[in-house]
Amino acid sequence: MDIGIRADGMTTSDFENFAIEIVKKKFKNNSLHGFKEGKDDGIDGIDDIASPSLVIQAKRWQVTKNHTTAVKLLKEEIDKIALTKEKYGWKADFNYVIITSMGLSPAGLKEIRDYADKIIPNAIPNDDYIIFSSTLTTLSQQKAYRDIFMNYGLLEKDITNVLRNARLKSIEAESRDYFSDFDAHYFVETRFLGEAYHILQREHILLIQGPAGIGKTTTCSMLGNLFLNNNENIFDIIVRKVEDINEVLTLYNGNYRDNADRNLFVIFDDFLGRNKFDVGERVLQDIRKLYSASTNTNNLFICLNSRTQILQDARIVNFEFQKLIDENFIENRNFIIDLSRYSEIDRAYIFRKTFEKKLHSLGDIDKLELVGKYNNLIGKDWKRIVQHRNYFPRSIELIANNFKESSENFYDYVVYYLDHPNQLYNNLFENLKVEEKYLLFSLLQFDSLPVEEQLLKNSFHSLRLNPTFDIGRAFKKLDGSWLSFIKETFNSESKVDFFNPSIIDFLNSKLEEFPQMKHEILQKSIYLKQLLGGCKGYVDLKSNSNQIIFFNNILSNWNNFIDSSEFIGEKLVAIIGFNKYAEHATEFRRLLSSYNGMWNLTSYSNGWEVVISHIYQSNEFVIKREFLDALEDFEIVTNILESPNLDSDTIDSIAHDIDKIVEEVYYLSGFEYYASKFNEVNTFFLFKEKKIEILQDYLDSVSTIDEEDIYILETDNFDLEIEVNTQTHYFMDKIDEMLDTLYDWEGEVTLDYKGLKSNLSEYLQQKYNNLSWEDDAYDRWRDSQLEERYTIENILNKPLL
Repeated sequence: MDIGIRADGMTTSDFENFAIEIVKKKFKNNSLHGFKEGKDDGIDGIDDIASPSLVIQAKRWQVTKNHTTAVKLLKEEIDKIALTKEKYGWKADFNYVIITSMGLSPAGLKEIRDYADKIIPNAIPNDDYIIFSSTLTTLSQQKAYRDIFMNYGLLEKDITNVLRNARLKSIEAESRDYFSDFDAHYFVETRFLGEAYHILQREHILLIQGPAGIGKTTTCSMLGNLFLNNNENIFDIIVRKVEDINEVLTLYNGNYRDNADRNLFVIFDDFLGRNKFDVGERVLQDIRKLYSASTNTNNLFICLNSRTQILQDARIVNFEFQKLIDENFIENRNFIIDLSRYSEIDRAYIFRKTFEKKLHSLGDIDKLELVGKYNNLIGKDWKRIVQHRNYFPRSIELIANNFKESSENFYDYVVYYLDHPNQLYNNLFENLKVEEKYLLFSLLQFDSLPVEEQLLKNSFHSLRLNPTFDIGRAFKKLDGSWLSFIKETFNSESKVDFFNPSIIDFLNSKLEEFPQMKHEILQKSIYLKQLLGGCKGYVDLKSNSNQIIFFNNILSNWNNFIDSSEFIGEKLVAIIGFNKYAEHATEFRRLLSSYNGMWNLTSYSNGWEVVISHIYQSNEFVIKREFLDALEDFEIVTNILESPNLDSDTIDSIAHDIDKIVEEVYYLSGFEYYASKFNEVNTFFLFKEKKIEILQDYLDSVSTIDEEDIYILETDNFDLEIEVNTQTHYFMDKIDEMLDTLYDWEGEVTLDYKGLKSNLSEYLQQKYNNLSWEDDAYDRWRDSQLEERYTIENILNKPLL
């Protein structure tokens, strides 16, 4: 298999060191060495600074970077090395090696060679001296280079690190795995399925809503199955969390956007949260981006589902989300399908199919028992069941799965548990061992599901309950009723989740009856991830009692938590917020040096922004001075600039707070500190370079156009050049807005708009030419179902076997 090398995920320093090792091996020159981060005069590696024979320029770029821009920047590096040659007085000729993480076209490669021959003749004698992504892939397959790639983590990576063909094969396998336990024979065709299928064909995005247990996930699965098995188009089906939207768009842009032969169908199950509205502002921005991408492309299809109550909560508490739904999912197009409007005939079929499915899974003796109990229902008042206000597909499934719990009169059993839906869970819960209850409640405390099986085992063992209790046997007992076990890849660790969201609702309610069990789990927890309940959101250490307890716990019991390394940002904030610097002075600098920017209290937040904001707001001068000293460390600055969720607004906020810290330290030190403004600090240029890089990547990325929801201004007299120029001016204004923010970066910022224009040209032309994609696969499938519509009695009054 052709394994692709994706070095764009490395840090800048790691990529430079990796480049030096590759060039050492390729050109048999062990004298090559690099330099610490900072201004380098275009030299990332060299063998002799006085009289070099070999000079290296290493460029790590994201795969989304525009190729035209990349070639331009490499030519600028050639100009820079020519000036360096004069500056350092190098007399002898030298060879110049360019190594970059991104791909180059033949035209781009020739353009670089030709330019180098003009500026530094003979420095790049042949193509071997320009190493790019496909060259790296070739080298990685050679035994002599394998150890280098493995040492830098570039071999045997996950799905995001393979080339298109290998990635698509993995996606194909994921599509098959998704339907491995889905049997369309037991799915009931309702009118909603046809409506949903045609909306997806026409609009490319669909929102399914309904109460818990109504069948939203199953309907999404059936839709995916229909698309996967149509006879005219190739579809890949994947399921993702809403937090993975950017990953999905990257996958689509890299593998499907320009691939007319393949289609991507993505299901976002419980996209607003499983049991409550639980997504941040940044996620809502990504949903808007996802909406735009799906409606402006030919081969991306999105299926979202949510509980109705959670959807309503989101609209009430978040105006931007209300606007997104009202404008895009109601007024413009009828995307919302409410599954609660099942007809009585639909409900009868669901009841029958549920029991048929359960029968299929049983052994001979249990089959006889279930058949006998179902046949006890024949001739009874079926309308009392199918018209019941608590009728949900999941409640019927639960009744069928637990038929052994029933008394002799199975009809009374069914009606009773429709009248008292929680009572069925209650009876099952009461029959659990106390250790099994602790196990369920322990899983419930984790802030994000699923969790690795070993984490749950560790959490349970920390309670020190019955030493003879067999947790492996308990897992087997609870699997398929209370718990589900997931493996994301063949070799990955097994993860544990609850069998369905209704169980989470039930256990949350049940936990209120057992406050001592909850207290014991939290008191003995060895995972900070279990203590985040009530702590999510903006940090308020004055009035949020849950946060006060949580952050105090971090300070007093830090070494007792196995996952403490994932909460370094929270510990820094605890030290600052509780004025505990004097007690943690030595540790504070060490924490700064090792912090990667991860933040657990809010999704999509950049932890460095939170930490630096607290340093700025602190009244302790010594903390601010300590932080400014840390800013002289290039490794710490790199950690800040390579941290997750660092966008244009975030780096502006960070720069603003650092500027205020510098100003304060300058005056309070009696003007002894060497800088009075941030732009006078030694590492400021790295922050400005990062700001420019973020802006340039914004212009170069194909997903930017999806995010901004570009539309054609003049459809009747379409002129591509006028459209592109007009839209480019919009982005110029947008860039001006992104520069005129909290912090004034000062000085001229030069950006390249060629990549943007190229992307706009392709996008607008495609949008203009876009025709509705229609497929009659659903009609063929429906025609093949030669099933008559019967009365409720005809459907249900038949022996099960």
